[in-house]
Amino acid sequence: MGRRRWACVDVNARPTLRYQMRASLRKRAHSFLGDDSAPSAIEYALLLAGVGVLIIAVVYMLGGGARSTFEHASPDQPTTSSSPPQ
Repeated sequence: MGRRRWACVDVNARPTLRYQMRASLRKRAHSFLGDDSAPSAIEYALLLAGVGVLIIAVVYMLGGGARSTFEHASPDQPTTSSSPPQ
């Protein structure tokens, strides 16, 4: 492991690209956290996901009932799961 050489820091020098990127990222994060639209968007996304789960649950529960209703309504008609007539 080599010796680490410390360079003198010039206070009048331009900031490095890495420093500028960190400062930009810090500024964007600060403005994002201070903005109220991000929590609102998350709330709307969670609400939409909840509605989607509710719709899927209702369709799943009613699907079996609807199938049995149609099977019992017309017993003469063959269903798709029955074997073909011989």
